[in-house]
Amino acid sequence: MIEKVLVGRYLKKPGEYFQDNFMPDNPSFPEHFLEAVNSSYNIGVSVRSGFLGTGPRSIEMNEGAQDNVHRIFKWLPYVPGKVTCIRDTGHDVLTGKMSGCWITRFNLNGIRYIGHIGTGSTRVLDGTRQANDAWKNAVSDGRVTQVSAFNPTRGMTSAQMFVDKALSKEFYAVVDAQGKFYTLVLGMTMNSTWASGKKICAVYPMSPTPYVCS
Repeated sequence: MIEKVLVGRYLKKPGEYFQDNFMPDNPSFPEHFLEAVNSSYNIGVSVRSGFLGTGPRSIEMNEGAQDNVHRIFKWLPYVPGKVTCIRDTGHDVLTGKMSGCWITRFNLNGIRYIGHIGTGSTRVLDGTRQANDAWKNAVSDGRVTQVSAFNPTRGMTSAQMFVDKALSKEFYAVVDAQGKFYTLVLGMTMNSTWASGKKICAVYPMSPTPYVCS
């Protein structure tokens, strides 16, 4: 999926957002961990928009898999106060919007997962404490083994944060099929929605750390 996300094009999705569906509670999971349903989405071929195809190229995202594995991705929802996770099935994983949460690859019950530690905008929020404590406790008691992690917005330069200054920004995280990390920067006007399209302003490869630094 990430190799098909090209700067300057617009990402679109019929409907406003992705499905935030979770598996039933698993008694073998640490407290406040939620496993997302492993639904597939795909990113289509870019097409010209506007009158007679003279507008910018847009890429439509839809539910379901397809034959081209490079266009398939999984959606990992964000839930404040929870560690949401999805099984690593060898596809890119998209999650967000990001405002300071950590994304992590880890092993649990012999299975590799991609996780989103659902903190709030400040350290003092109850959801932030709960999510951080849930992660730390799961690591300290040995139920979770960390593999790698990154913070999609930490360490970015001002130029990276404010690329394409005319547009407001949303930040998303991508973990690709090889476990590499990326920050996806989308820009929009006040009236932009997923249906109308959000501009791909930048795709930044990000350096991993071996553990979460909360």
